[in-house]
Amino acid sequence: MKSGSIFEGELLVYLTEYQRNFELEKTYWWFIGVRRMVKTLIALCNPRRGPLKILDIGCGTGALMDDLTAQGHNVWGLDISQEALKFCRMHLLFPLAMEHARRGQRAQT
Repeated sequence: MKSGSIFEGELLVYLTEYQRNFELEKTYWWFIGVRRMVKTLIALCNPRRGPLKILDIGCGTGALMDDLTAQGHNVWGLDISQEALKFCRMHLLFPLAMEHARRGQRAQT
């Protein structure tokens, strides 16, 4: 990859986006609201309130997984981005897998 190429600039923005999300996911209203909606939907679909097995597809940096694990659920994360999974590991969340839905390629992490 040549320094200063368009691809390199896009990659830098892409990596910076995960860093930004990781730093804001616990305090920014958007992330808080999305997690609250998901937890409300889970509560409506799970009237017994027992622990569930949940696959978070597109787990990103792991904030939702962190919240659901804290509620006692067994949560697995799946994301296409190795960089996202690096941030997800900072929450100490396991197991994680990297997969690309169109190619069906899977790499256990």
